[in-house]
Amino acid sequence: MRIPIPVRLLMIPLLSMTAAPLSAAERIEYRMSPGFAYSFDNTTDAASVLDVTANGQRNTLEQKLKQRVKGAVEILESSDGVPSRLKIYFDPASGSTTTTFGNTEELPFALAGQTVEVTVRDEQVVSIRGANGRELSRAGALDEDSLSIVSEIAVAESAMLPDGPVATGDRWTATLDREDRPLTPQLNFDVAGFGDRAGRRIVKADADGTLTGTQQGLDMHGELSGPLIFDVESGMPVSSRLSGSIAVNGTVEQNGTAMAVTGSQFVTITTNVEIGSVSIPETGSVAVGAVAMSTDRATPSDWTEFRHSLGATLEHPSAWRTEEFPEGVRIHPAGAGSAETIVVTGIAANGATDPMAPDVGAYLDATLQQMMPGLRRVEGPISVDAANGRGALYSYAGTGFDGSEVLCYVYVMIENGVAFSLSAVAPPATLRSRTGTLEKIFASIKSGSPAAPAVAGGGTTPTGDDPRLIGMFRGESLAGGDYGGAYVNTQLVYVLNADGTVYSGAQSHFSSSSRDYNGNLRWSASGVSDGSVQSGRWSARGGMLTVVWNNGQRAVFAYGFEPDGSLVIRHPTTRKLINFFSRVR
Repeated sequence: MRIPIPVRLLMIPLLSMTAAPLSAAERIEYRMSPGFAYSFDNTTDAASVLDVTANGQRNTLEQKLKQRVKGAVEILESSDGVPSRLKIYFDPASGSTTTTFGNTEELPFALAGQTVEVTVRDEQVVSIRGANGRELSRAGALDEDSLSIVSEIAVAESAMLPDGPVATGDRWTATLDREDRPLTPQLNFDVAGFGDRAGRRIVKADADGTLTGTQQGLDMHGELSGPLIFDVESGMPVSSRLSGSIAVNGTVEQNGTAMAVTGSQFVTITTNVEIGSVSIPETGSVAVGAVAMSTDRATPSDWTEFRHSLGATLEHPSAWRTEEFPEGVRIHPAGAGSAETIVVTGIAANGATDPMAPDVGAYLDATLQQMMPGLRRVEGPISVDAANGRGALYSYAGTGFDGSEVLCYVYVMIENGVAFSLSAVAPPATLRSRTGTLEKIFASIKSGSPAAPAVAGGGTTPTGDDPRLIGMFRGESLAGGDYGGAYVNTQLVYVLNADGTVYSGAQSHFSSSSRDYNGNLRWSASGVSDGSVQSGRWSARGGMLTVVWNNGQRAVFAYGFEPDGSLVIRHPTTRKLINFFSRVR
């Protein structure tokens, strides 16, 4: 069991202050205009000792949590000095760890390594836009913890600052009550003095106060205290170190069992802000003044290309392992657990051309319902980047086979009659933390020609269309003969023309019969189906024959020739024999 620890109480950034003489009263108010930028580095350390009683048994739970959220902010729009639209970059190092009974668990942050654009109105976040303009403030797009972190960084609270000018020795009180904050801090600020730091006017204050509220059925009450520093020009709190003990009491329910919880937590919240010029690209490093913050995000040199034997390619982080299968590839992130699955496949589009069309969504809904009955679509289709310029994202949420909460993203692109999809299933926090990487992998997917196999003596099979394939070929297939006594013989004819067109005709002869217990014939039937003809385009390269039919379907075969000129068709990956076709002309 994980007991919630109030790790996002305040995002008030602790800096050392140079000594400065006492000053007359000065006004601290928000004055942040477009272009104002800063970096932030916030940490929370919490240690709890809780007594948990369930079914008459009492156990002591000791847990530690460490959270770090760092990044950079640029103000895009403001109203009366208060930011209303911001660009926020979250460093990939952002995330949390919990340690319980000596076991440490990584808790990824959904927006780590990503840049989002946030809109604030009336001290509430009303929009969070991620890559490709995707709206992340919708239900299910982000977990509550991630939404809380964005809100703490983006919202400038008017209640934080004094109503009028303050001088050394003055006190003001701030009640930081917000709907999206389950625990309410009420802090007293005592002005300790004014000074200068890096050419900017600052005021130092000593804070103390209470923290009260209810979180997931647990009543919490504690006291916090510590130093803070405000930037006078902007009103920004640029440094803090608040700590204190919080009493915990209440009842929670897990797996249908009620558990009484009592105990305490000791929390330390430290925040540092550096005001200065900041560049926030989608990838790369973020420059803060003269300091470059490494994003740890994969750069092109950290990625590698995977090429399927059928020719399709994609790029992925070099540390991630790939496992090819006939219809696609499984991708295994470094350190991923068994609950996480990432698969890329390519199947015939069956005439579909628009990944956002209703019939594509209906097909995905039906397929996911069969594979994972506990999932339901919660969002999509949403337009996303793809190699051919048009991709779609469908989001599903629900429970996995073991009853645990899971999230599923399905990215779809249709190219050359093939529907390519990237499907990822994982616990919600894990999957959200990989969104940027998954979108980059998906955008790199490209259809291509099958890889040329090696031949004796080095080199590869000659490429280009093979003139030996021009002509008419006839084959047949036989099916049936089981308990029903039904047989189907299908005559197959392929015509491959020099201009790249291909025609295929098929006619089936069938017979069926039934006998009684003694083997006597009860009835029999036979017939011939109407011949069907389909047309398309063919090409050959590297020992692979590719046919794209006019109905959008695509087929790829490995091929070769017998001494008598017969065409041999095999599975492109396993090289298992599919059929022989004798040359007619």
